[in-house]
Amino acid sequence: MQKVLALDFGDKYIGCSYTLSSGIAFTACVPVVRSSSGEDLEKIAGIIKSNKIETVVIGMPYHMNGVFGTRCEKTVNFAENLRIKIPGIPIEFQDERLSTSEADGFIAGYCSKNKKKMKNYSDSIAAEIILKSWLKKKSAG
Repeated sequence: MQKVLALDFGDKYIGCSYTLSSGIAFTACVPVVRSSSGEDLEKIAGIIKSNKIETVVIGMPYHMNGVFGTRCEKTVNFAENLRIKIPGIPIEFQDERLSTSEADGFIAGYCSKNKKKMKNYSDSIAAEIILKSWLKKKSAG
């Protein structure tokens, strides 16, 4: 099974989650704190190299009605720049509608002791949800 990195691209953070060597288990990483576009790309490229990632999946933030909006344009622009930085690694998109809400719900329901600390991982939990959705779609054919 290939190693896959999922990204939840946001204004303040880029959430990251990737498959472990088995391709079945996942791990949410510490989110990348956004700075400049070049630094963001360097950090993500470093994660890809150090974890031997073979495919990148980026959450596509469609509006609830399926419309491709401004956030989608920013996400595509980021993906195009990442393609230049990591040639040869496929980049795919996965619908991410409600992934952040689902992540926040997970934190509220299961992380009662450290909600504030876990809130910092919200974007990476959302990336894990994006990764699971992508893997499920791939396994369905």
